[in-house]
Amino acid sequence: MQSWAAFSRAVKAGVTAGKVAATVVSRAERRTKTGNKMGIIGLSDPSGQYEAVIFAEGLAQYRDLLEPGSPVLLQMTAEAQGDEVRARIQTVETLDRAAAKVQKGIAHLCARRKLRSMLWRNASTRAATVGRGRARGRAKGRARGGPKSTSS
Repeated sequence: MQSWAAFSRAVKAGVTAGKVAATVVSRAERRTKTGNKMGIIGLSDPSGQYEAVIFAEGLAQYRDLLEPGSPVLLQMTAEAQGDEVRARIQTVETLDRAAAKVQKGIAHLCARRKLRSMLWRNASTRAATVGRGRARGRAKGRARGGPKSTSS
């Protein structure tokens, strides 16, 4: 996820897609030459204001999320045309939902690390206990006059 300014610089350097967090400022719907609807979405983030388009299928799917004032996470494709960057919205997700997914992922990662640590600790404890048992068994066998064990 990046700011519009960072995304714009990346597109000018050859990148064609990325994720940008923004607040919807405006939404205008128009008809294309073929008669399909498209949206021109005004967006803003701390690095500036810009516009992106979304075509009929995406507009129908994400119209409710593209209300002015809504904080969103956008997956966009883009191309540089001269000094301008033309952006096209591919997917839209509320920023709250995106943050919740990240938080869930972090919690899952932490749980996995904790479980791995517990398993490692238990395996280390078992290995140490087994090792001490073997050492005691060998020591007892030698104390009783038994043969030395050459295998561990």
